[in-house]
Amino acid sequence: MENILFKISFPAEFHAQTAAEASVILYPQVKTRLENIEKIVVRTHESAIRIISKTGTLANPADRDHCLQYMIAVALAFGDQKCEHYKFG
Repeated sequence: MENILFKISFPAEFHAQTAAEASVILYPQVKTRLENIEKIVVRTHESAIRIISKTGTLANPADRDHCLQYMIAVALAFGDQKCEHYKFG
């Protein structure tokens, strides 16, 4: 199959799949040290930054579903990415 994009790993916008996966993988290393994290530097492809990098208030589930920073934070904090994480911000 060529030119097919699959979104299967997490209930996250397509461009955040790799960031969510990396965050889930890192979870065991950071879960007891979240309060020590001062900043997170994200290096990803241009389209992810252009489409889903957000600043400011996330007013609803659609805002959270399309916020790279939110999806990374959720995966680092909970070790998973589930639909329930988008309901409340």
